[in-house]
This record gives sequence, structure tokens and C-alpha cells, in this order.
Amino acid sequence: MKTPAIRLALAVLAITSLASCSSLLAPQPDHSRFFVLSTSADGLAARPATTALGTKELSVGVGPVRIPDYLQRSGIATRTGPTQVEYSQVNRWAEPLEQCFPRVLAQDLSASLASNRVVLFPWPGNTRVDYQVQVNVERFELTSQGQAVLLARWTIKSPQTGAILASGEANESRPAGSNASSATAALSQTLGAMADSLASRISQLALGTRRTERKESAAAPAFRAVERGPASAISRRPSPAQA
Repeated sequence: MKTPAIRLALAVLAITSLASCSSLLAPQPDHSRFFVLSTSADGLAARPATTALGTKELSVGVGPVRIPDYLQRSGIATRTGPTQVEYSQVNRWAEPLEQCFPRVLAQDLSASLASNRVVLFPWPGNTRVDYQVQVNVERFELTSQGQAVLLARWTIKSPQTGAILASGEANESRPAGSNASSATAALSQTLGAMADSLASRISQLALGTRRTERKESAAAPAFRAVERGPASAISRRPSPAQA
């Protein structure tokens, strides 16, 4: 037979258990914070020119841009060892990197080239594109040493022929700072630095193309004059009757 003291203890235990269960079932606060990449021109009064003149008329296509599978997660990645990556449960990307990365790269290229003719892959078939930029991202993450790192390989191709006009590697790093806001800003800066390098290379290619076209244009009249020269000389030669 249960004594009053035992009954009281069981009642207290039951009430405590119910309170614990209700607290576990209650909605928990979500402390997640969401971040996006920004263009390197954001927050700056003016962006210094990094390319040669005459790039405003260039049309550039960006893509495909390949993001590795390990970066296709919402949590911001931090490499903690040669083979270990951790994902933040609080600091997250507001959109998939495979969407955000190409878009911001295109915006940065547009600013560096001072051209509004930068389009994302796939572009409509009737769109004129002078140069196509393809990127394979290998790393885009924070490190346990407090750095924001971008490692990527890029190629610049002729959309008309598929020929590779230039290729290279972006290996950029910036101090990540002390919080997620500064860290994502640093990642954005590494992307902006790669865009500047690409814009500079595209500008060089365009300048070389214009020089070649000018040389060909200047050589064409001289060639025609040489062709006409002998014919004119023959026409002025006196006929046997005149001699």
C-alpha cells in the first residue's frame, strides 16, 4: 500500500516528466544566419579600371561553372585538415553556390570590363558572344588558420570554333576576419580578384585581335595595288604599230 509520501513523490515525478516532454516538443529557436556573395564593387565609391580601353563592346559568356559536390551544401565550409571539412550549422548560404558563384562572377566581370554584355550559360542561341569563360572550382572555403580560399582553373574559349584561347589558375586567399560576415566578404573578394584576372586576359586577347585586324586591313589595299601595277604597266606599253 502506497503511503502519502510515495504518492506525492510519484505525482511530482509525473509533473516533472510532463514538463520536460512539453519543453522538448516545443518549437526551438533557429539561430541560423544566411549569407550571399557580394560583387567586389559593393560598398566602393569607384572601381579602378583594370582593363584596356575598348572592352565596352565585348560580349562575354560565363559558364559552365562547375562547383564540387562537397561545396553544394547550405552550411559554409571550413577545412580543418588536409582531408577534413566541417560545415557550420549556424552560418549558411542563402542560395546554392552553384547559382550564386556564376552570377557574382559575371557581375564582377561586367564591372571590370565596363561592359553590360556579360551573359550566363546557357545563353540564347542568337546571342553574340566573343569569349566564353569556363571555370572548374576546386576549393572555395574557409580554413582553420583564418583564411578565405579560392582555388579554380579557368579557360577562355572561342564560342565559334571551340578553340582554347587562354587558360590559367586562380589561387586567391584573404584574411577571413573574426565573424561570418567578414568571412563571406573575404570569399567574395577572392572571387572578385579572379574576375579581375580574367578581365585583364580577355582585354589582352581583344587587343591582339584588333591589332591583327588592323594589319590585315592595311595590307589589303597594298596587295590590290600590287595586283593592279603590272596590268597598268602593260596597258601603257606602246604597240608595235606605235613603235
